[in-house]
Amino acid sequence: MNGEQALAYVRQRYGLPRGDLDRIERQQQFLHSLLEKVRGALDVTQPLRLNKVINAVTGAVSVDDRLSDSGLCDLAFQLRKLEHESFAAAPVAGFDQIDGQSVVILDVAKSRALWHAIAIDRVS
Repeated sequence: MNGEQALAYVRQRYGLPRGDLDRIERQQQFLHSLLEKVRGALDVTQPLRLNKVINAVTGAVSVDDRLSDSGLCDLAFQLRKLEHESFAAAPVAGFDQIDGQSVVILDVAKSRALWHAIAIDRVS
C-alpha cells in the first residue's frame, strides 16, 4: 500500500461487518505492520539510516513537548528489543446513537480493570 491507500484503509467507516470494531482492528493491523518496518530500520550500525527514521517519525507524529530527539532515539533503541507487541481495544458494553452519531459505549468496570493492568504491566 502507498500512504494514501493506507490512510483510506485505516479510516474505512462503512461496509465493515462489525463497524467500528473492524475499523479498530484495521488500525491495529496497520500499526503492527508499521512497527515491523520501523524495527527493521533501527540498526545501530547504520546511524544515518536511524537518523532518517527518527526524522520521518518526528515529522509525522506529534509528541509531548518534553520528549526530545535524544529521548525519541532512546525509545527507538528500546523498540529494537521488543519481541512481541500486543494491541487491545477498550472493553465494549454496546452501541448507541447520540445526536445522530453512532457511538461505542465502553464497559466502565472492565475498562478500569484494563487500565489498572496496563499501569502495573500485568496485561494478560
